[in-house]
Amino acid sequence: MNPSIPTAPPRLVEYFLTCGISQDSAAIPKDDRVPITNLDILSEKEFPPAGWEKVLYTISGNAGSLNGTSMFTTKLYIAIERDPNKNPITEVAVIFGNEPKPMGFLQLDVSLNKGGIGKDVYLCFTRTYPSGKYREVVVDLLLIQPKAGEKCPSDYMLVNKNLNAGSFRTPLFLCIKKNSESPLKMLWKPVVLDRYPFYDIKGSQFPEMVPLFCYPQGADVIVGDNPPLPKCNTFILTLVSGLKLYGVCINFHEIFTKERIDNAKAMNQANSDSIAEQSVDEESTTGTIALEQAIEIALTEGLRVWLPKTVCLVSYWPFYNTFMNYLIELWRLTLGTSSYPPERFLSNLWETPLPQNSRVNVQLSIANSKIIFDRPPPDTFPLADYGVDVVFRCLCIENIIKVLAALFAERKILLVTTHSTLLTPVSEAIFSFMFPFQWQYAYIPVLPTAVLGLDLLSAPMPVFVGITATAVDPKILANGSIVFVNLDEDMVRVFGDAVPQIPTQFTRTLIQELKDEAHVHHIPKIVNERKGKIGSEFLFKQLPAMDQSPREIFDPKAARAAFLHLTVSLLADTKHRTCLKFPHV
Repeated sequence: MNPSIPTAPPRLVEYFLTCGISQDSAAIPKDDRVPITNLDILSEKEFPPAGWEKVLYTISGNAGSLNGTSMFTTKLYIAIERDPNKNPITEVAVIFGNEPKPMGFLQLDVSLNKGGIGKDVYLCFTRTYPSGKYREVVVDLLLIQPKAGEKCPSDYMLVNKNLNAGSFRTPLFLCIKKNSESPLKMLWKPVVLDRYPFYDIKGSQFPEMVPLFCYPQGADVIVGDNPPLPKCNTFILTLVSGLKLYGVCINFHEIFTKERIDNAKAMNQANSDSIAEQSVDEESTTGTIALEQAIEIALTEGLRVWLPKTVCLVSYWPFYNTFMNYLIELWRLTLGTSSYPPERFLSNLWETPLPQNSRVNVQLSIANSKIIFDRPPPDTFPLADYGVDVVFRCLCIENIIKVLAALFAERKILLVTTHSTLLTPVSEAIFSFMFPFQWQYAYIPVLPTAVLGLDLLSAPMPVFVGITATAVDPKILANGSIVFVNLDEDMVRVFGDAVPQIPTQFTRTLIQELKDEAHVHHIPKIVNERKGKIGSEFLFKQLPAMDQSPREIFDPKAARAAFLHLTVSLLADTKHRTCLKFPHV
């Protein structure tokens, strides 16, 4: 325990809140960069003019040369211009040599395969857009190599033509990102809609940043017949004092009706005089008015509109699964016809004491479920109320060891996945494997990049940050000394200086113990068919597990014991512990 960090208060839970979009919300620009205004093809020896930049790398740092990396060809790269005084590009297309260019498009003269083997491939673009519609402008483009495990981020659009068509080179594809002027396609800064208790607890100020962690990419409005599935998420907020606040939340969407707009208009009219006297954020007010107008138009056209909403619990104690089970039952009660208001169940939770030791657990009933809070004995591992197996579902043992070596070497680590639900449990599991070591630097398993950006990765110190794949910036990977961990592809890449490896004699023993004692080789990987349901498993009936022998059942305590054996062995062996970074005295 670090003596400089105060002890967490002996309360089970601090705050409950709901958050989403309200009149106080401000629009988050999907990308604040100047739109792309021109494209060109430059050779490796050509320097881009002022205001231009070359696309040198793919999304995860592979070479971005268009015509291969052979020493016998002059490498070609896409170059982009961002000029605020020029009209932005609104669409990009790829055509092969025998295809006509799309109507209204401009075609670059240089083939992307110039000097190489393969078809002639050309880039085309236009600056026009359909009249009467919201304008969408191209703000970024990137390259991906699907065979290298790279995928088009969810907020980009894939131009589905292989830039290396007809050659033996690795398939290369272009992805473009657009900003829309339509309020229905914008991301919004979430705000607190309601909270319990309504006052700040003495010595524990209400954490105003929580809504940003509930929606790390920003809150979105959905137009369509069906909203996305509700998702469970977790996050950690480190306070100035060094204490950590642990959050669990359920994100879902509520249907928006014409009656809600009429009620909002009536409320605005009734309060117009008092609002005029107050200091208001003109930008956010204008934005939400535009959003209301866009929603009203969509409803008159017969479309269904869904607004984001989250219910969240915040505590100084990491009872992740237990709090989530409680929150799921509370959320289900609000969907039903319960005669009791949610505040009644919340007051019961606030009256529930924190278990003082491992000999006494605390039980709480909600609906037909029993919620049990239990703490581990002091002579065993710290509390880990989450599925330790999730890290083995995402990463192979060898890659977990690579991440652990990067932690021992105090490197910058970037954890990336398309499913934000995975970030906190995987991060917590990896850090539990460091026991008894503790990470002394910035630790943000879920970084709200929509508002805070990625500036933290440029800090001159070790950091551990988790982000969603849509926030990855290839330039940060190429220019920094970062260990890049892709959970979706089970991939670990080191950019910059090499990481000192844990000696083989220790890792060999670790792997054997994980297989023999913890049975990690029986843990199934997350298959593509199930990835869309990550975080939403509570919505589906779980089938009982088939009969398994004890040798096929994962033992989380044995897994943590195997890693403890590793750390103890490293400390005891003064000759081979060069992978550990000791403080200078």
